Amino acid sequence: MHVCKRVQLRAAALAIGASASGGVLALSVPPSPRAASAPLFTFGIIADVQWADAEDGSNYDRTVVRHYRGAFRTLQRAVDWWRALPEPPSFIAQLGDIIDGVNVRLGQSAPALEAALSELRRAPCPS
Repeated sequence: MHVCKRVQLRAAALAIGASASGGVLALSVPPSPRAASAPLFTFGIIADVQWADAEDGSNYDRTVVRHYRGAFRTLQRAVDWWRALPEPPSFIAQLGDIIDGVNVRLGQSAPALEAALSELRRAPCPS
């Protein structure tokens, strides 16, 4: 499938925006007229989950609120969305921090990581 430069730039901008907001990126590129076959692969992206079983906090500069518990729900919604797709993604890229550094202070890094990875294991793609 041919993807034009404009679509690539839009995808890059969306990925940066999703990463900055700790969100999920979903991009649909319309098939070109000459693309009659199935795509070679599909993929999902989730960025900077920052999961912690903790009250809301902020980044180090105290300029952005981090909704630690809400982050896990966002991860669950992403996995649910990928599971509902008619064709499962070939892979999922998890970019950034899946758990937040506050877990170190709380002594719960290992259980927080296991909870997040367990949720990602529900995704409908090869591990």
